[in-house]
Amino acid sequence: MHTFITDVSNLVEVDYTTNAEAMTAFINAYNALAESYNGFTAEQQNIVSSSKEMLDGKKARYDSVAAAQSEAAVINTENLAIYTQYNGTVTVENYDAAKAAYDGAKAKMDALDAKYPNLGTEEKTMLASTAVETKLEQLASDLEKLGPVVETVGLINAIGTVTENSGAAIIAARDSYNALTAEQQLMVSNYAVLVEAEKAYAAFDSVQEAIQAANAVNALIDAFPAADEITAENVEDAKAKAEAAREAFNALNDTAKLYVTDEDKLTAAEEKIAELTRPS
Repeated sequence: MHTFITDVSNLVEVDYTTNAEAMTAFINAYNALAESYNGFTAEQQNIVSSSKEMLDGKKARYDSVAAAQSEAAVINTENLAIYTQYNGTVTVENYDAAKAAYDGAKAKMDALDAKYPNLGTEEKTMLASTAVETKLEQLASDLEKLGPVVETVGLINAIGTVTENSGAAIIAARDSYNALTAEQQLMVSNYAVLVEAEKAYAAFDSVQEAIQAANAVNALIDAFPAADEITAENVEDAKAKAEAAREAFNALNDTAKLYVTDEDKLTAAEEKIAELTRPS
């Protein structure tokens, strides 16, 4: 009985980072101890009851860990399959499916992380496989790079038939395209559609007039300094020019306002001017 008590006390409890070999060693040791206990008389079992409670507690811990490892193994296998399917093959056409698959994989790993402690440790990879996590991060990088491209392609497609009212849609698509890196721009398969839409839109007489009116306002805005260059010494001159620019901007129609490229500069200057001229 003394040996039983000592062996139970020395039986190393498993945790979520315990590897397969150690898990097997534990269950073999547990089975041997349980067999010894079952061979004791009732009196002997009563004497070692506290050790038996300790042994049962360690076994319950083992069962929990084994279940967690089994659950994690399934998730890791599923997530690895997702990575294998989309690794290096994410395109505009399959982006939505790849993104949905990645989001689902990430959600499973996050849920596993929340359900069981010690995930993400580098001691062992029995639960959150660091190898699988790394691969999913690579897939996330591909999706992040392609996301703006997909958005741009969608904005271009949304232009549709060009009319005199297409200005906002065309400018939104152009701004989105211009914000892409050179590598991303090469992935925009319908860029020619945007170019043709811009040409068709610019052909409308009303649009030409709007662009000319907007350019006049742009020139007025260019005539005064940027907000960080407005000081007490030049604020009155800047104020007069900013007021003229704002009045001209407000007189534009909605189409012309789309082509005013420096409205942010005007707004920032107005705020700085108000600050400098506010009564003390």
